[in-house]
Amino acid sequence: MNWEALCTHPDLQNLPYKIEFNAKGQVIMSPAKLYHGQFQHKLGMLLEKHLGYGKILIEAAIQTFDSTKVTDVAWFSTDRWIQVKDAFEASIAPEICVEIISESDTNFPLQIT
Repeated sequence: MNWEALCTHPDLQNLPYKIEFNAKGQVIMSPAKLYHGQFQHKLGMLLEKHLGYGKILIEAAIQTFDSTKVTDVAWFSTDRWIQVKDAFEASIAPEICVEIISESDTNFPLQIT
């Protein structure tokens, strides 16, 4: 299954969590708490305030060399946005990708309290 098929599959619409592919092509489901969405919003607003141009996306799907990953917040320059705006997943990375650390990120070396 590719990313477009995953995004358009009727059983996978309006899920309360984000989905990604891992390197083996398996679907990974990551539940997120409400505060996660608040952080995404705040970061997007900060990027908009300080950069003033380009496109900010929440939950942007990005094609990597071995799978599709979904970044929490992404900022695309206008030039890159024009190249990917009609796609299900970005074939080129945005200039800024932000991943918000959550409780499920157990392998992350930094602990924030």
